[in-house]
Amino acid sequence: MGGVSDRLSQNKEVPPKTKTDFRSFCLATLMWVHRLGPAIIKELKVQEWNDRVTEGEGVIVKVSKGSVKLSQKEEHWLDCYFKHIRPEYLKAQAPEGDDRDRFFLGASGLPLRNPTADVQRLREKYVKRLQERPTPPPKPQTGMVVSPPSSAVEEEPTQMLERTSPPTPVVQLPTPRFWGAFEDLFPVTLDGNPPTKAQVTEAGFEDRSYYYYWRRLQYKLRVQYIVEQSTDRTGRKPPAARVQRAIAKETAWTTNVPTVDSVLLAWVPCQEPSLDTNDPLLIASVIHQKWKGLAVKHFEGKGKGVIATMIFKKNQVVCDYHGEVVSKQEGEQRLETLTGEPSYLFFFKGKGGEPLCIDAQKFPCECHPDKETFGRRLNHSRRKNNVRPQRVSLNCPDGPRECVLFIALRHIAINEELLWDYGIRRASFGGEGRDLTWLDD
Repeated sequence: MGGVSDRLSQNKEVPPKTKTDFRSFCLATLMWVHRLGPAIIKELKVQEWNDRVTEGEGVIVKVSKGSVKLSQKEEHWLDCYFKHIRPEYLKAQAPEGDDRDRFFLGASGLPLRNPTADVQRLREKYVKRLQERPTPPPKPQTGMVVSPPSSAVEEEPTQMLERTSPPTPVVQLPTPRFWGAFEDLFPVTLDGNPPTKAQVTEAGFEDRSYYYYWRRLQYKLRVQYIVEQSTDRTGRKPPAARVQRAIAKETAWTTNVPTVDSVLLAWVPCQEPSLDTNDPLLIASVIHQKWKGLAVKHFEGKGKGVIATMIFKKNQVVCDYHGEVVSKQEGEQRLETLTGEPSYLFFFKGKGGEPLCIDAQKFPCECHPDKETFGRRLNHSRRKNNVRPQRVSLNCPDGPRECVLFIALRHIAINEELLWDYGIRRASFGGEGRDLTWLDD
């Protein structure tokens, strides 16, 4: 599976079935190599994975019963699953679904139910492939030295699955026949030429569909490039004459050249999305405190924070600042009673300019005693902030509700910490804030 993890790390295309096999391979690593039971594997949480600690040449992961030490390679495999496969499963989750912070998910975005069955299916699939291998070549004559072919594909499953499989002669496995393998050999580039029929056949891809798909991808790439080159700073739709001039400049393109019409059809206006205060999914997320793609992580030196476990796009709602909504006066009175503890009071102006306060001091809150509310865990950054608070009035079933949502300021990557600017600086504390350098970071 080393080849698969490499493709995942490079954000290259991997077929869904191969991703499923890779997840099963990660399960097999924990189950067979480290002797973890299915129940412990099912209960493994994202927070436990994020809080793993480096020790020597490996990492220690605390689980529900004890801990497990993984090698660097094993950590890489599981992290590839976490960063490149789990987010896709999470994105496919139905609105009423809940991943419950579980590390291993099914393709539907729900916690994996039967790790043993997944590993068994992988074993049966692998044993079948072993049985279908061609007969090895005859032994060389005495005095002749022949170097055995190396098995570059799925070396790790060989070592693991052969423990329960009958001995089989080692020969080179065939190259996987999927688009990703074709793209590795013949990368799609803006100015490149498509592979010839002889090159494709020699590489073992006799089906011409790979060749035609290569051309389609390059065409889309070129169309998007011309769109960018012909659109000015105003963002308005470019005239046909400007598009034609941009195409004419690309003299190296002799075939697979985009047409003016295809470029104009591909152009889309830049629009700032507006929040829908009647959105049932957004309202349900606020009411039930079910925010997808977030996890709590401990950061050395500053305590707990929140990271993204899936990609968030610019202007996408990340979560809310959840707590009891009270008047500004009531909030100030509660603030005065706090002594020597962090404040989780958010002051803002509601609809019509009414001064209000969200009190998230009590944790867990009375309305969600079993939930980790994320908004109160978001840390501060003046320069690296990637979310911003925005007040909205949602039309909830029990009437209008004043909320503060956190909106992504830009693209937020997986494992990136969510940060917002509290609006306070060292100068806010006078001379007493001289040592609070983190406020201006």
